[in-house]
Amino acid sequence: MDSRSSDDSVLIAERFQSVIVQITNGFTTAALGRNLGMAVAKHPHLLFLDGDMELDKDWFNQSKQHYYNYQAIRGIRHEVTYNEGKIIDENPNFDLIETVKPMVRPGGFLQISRKVLGERQFTSILRDEEESDLYAQFIHESKIYQIPVPCYKHHNYKGFKQKLLAYFTLERHTGYIISFLRSMTKGYINGYFILQLKYFLAILSSGLFYLGVFTLQPLFWLGCLMILLVDLGLKKRSLLIITLLFPYKLVSALIILFQQPKSTVRYKNSQIEIDVAQLNTKQLALKLNAQKV
Repeated sequence: MDSRSSDDSVLIAERFQSVIVQITNGFTTAALGRNLGMAVAKHPHLLFLDGDMELDKDWFNQSKQHYYNYQAIRGIRHEVTYNEGKIIDENPNFDLIETVKPMVRPGGFLQISRKVLGERQFTSILRDEEESDLYAQFIHESKIYQIPVPCYKHHNYKGFKQKLLAYFTLERHTGYIISFLRSMTKGYINGYFILQLKYFLAILSSGLFYLGVFTLQPLFWLGCLMILLVDLGLKKRSLLIITLLFPYKLVSALIILFQQPKSTVRYKNSQIEIDVAQLNTKQLALKLNAQKV
């Protein structure tokens, strides 16, 4: 799956005779790419891996029994942080996975069976938090298990400045809001609170802060401060940024929800336009297979 990459990804995949799905024009997100991959995949087992991740060469052999038992797993993440192309930090077990237990922090890697996934799919318009949004849809029925097996190396080139600038980009860091709104209408609000309670409390913190601004009541600011001092599972600077920028991110999320984004997708010898917000992986699979030459 290629989302308009600027490197030689497609040429490399062609050399290995891989099935290639390309977004050639229009809207693109990682969530959309994963849904497109699901649409053309032929097998009952799926593996999702981000472009900045390097799969451990022994993963399949070492995780095989766990996958047989649970059908939805992730393993140990080896985090490598860079600054100007140089390694500045390494953490071989970023999420401190030491025992087998249900996962609480979804990430870009997921190995899962279609049986567990069912009819569910990623929310294609999400720029971030797409993994938590997906998991929230089925957490009450099935669990994703984290296992103490080396899984992948994550090459993190995003410094603090890039992350901070992303907060001011219209479409970025809106996933927790869009996921919250969708979970209320799609019936998985309970799953959202299990996985995203930290963001809901950040929203509450923002509400108290701005009530204090408009009413000049110290009690609201005190409530905001109490939330900011609690460990919500967010970094303190992220929590502070979310608190201050939530009104802007809410407007951004509503704009995204009311847009009708389109994408042009190339698969084999056919090229079609899709409605991203209304994408259904099963219907898309039929459409792509019907048009291929």
